[in-house]
Amino acid sequence: MDDILEAVAAQFGTTANIIKGSSRNKEISLARHVAIYLCRELLPEVNLRVIGGALGGRDHTTILHAYQKMHDMIGVDSDLTSLIKTLSQRLSV
Repeated sequence: MDDILEAVAAQFGTTANIIKGSSRNKEISLARHVAIYLCRELLPEVNLRVIGGALGGRDHTTILHAYQKMHDMIGVDSDLTSLIKTLSQRLSV
């Protein structure tokens, strides 16, 4: 999960600690949601509580909501789809 957070942070020009934080800034929130989505997709064996803990102690329902939101947006937002595909490929190597 640390690698995912670092890759997302680098892509968004921030740090993993800021992504884990409580900021509701639109860019930071999107970075957090992308990190959650990638954690669920690339690490299916890790449960929601563990992902929530790694992302600043968030509740498992928050993680599920963020994942579902990203899943729904991927079919609609081509820029987001491209970003997630790029990060997934980078992390899978």
